[in-house]
Amino acid sequence: MRYLLPVLAVAALVVTGCEERQNMRAVPNRELHAAGPESKAGDNVNKPVAIRGEQYYTIQSGETIYTIAKKFNVTTAWLIKRNDIRASDELKPGNSLIVPAK
Repeated sequence: MRYLLPVLAVAALVVTGCEERQNMRAVPNRELHAAGPESKAGDNVNKPVAIRGEQYYTIQSGETIYTIAKKFNVTTAWLIKRNDIRASDELKPGNSLIVPAK
């Protein structure tokens, strides 16, 4: 009996967390766990959003992460981290990156 109260408290916390997630359109998760009914495999639900002082930049043909970083006077590490770049195939012409506003 003395273990019943802590077990009920933990169960209440777990149920509350599940109810909150059910109200979301898509749960941001790169591995697509519980991504929601409107998301499809391959959707980029974790795409970073530009904030004040930043802008979107469309990658041009022949550009690299280094040339873009140099163009906007930032480090390649900053661009990679800010845009959550995990693979080189994310740097295709036509894709957008977040860069500092000029």
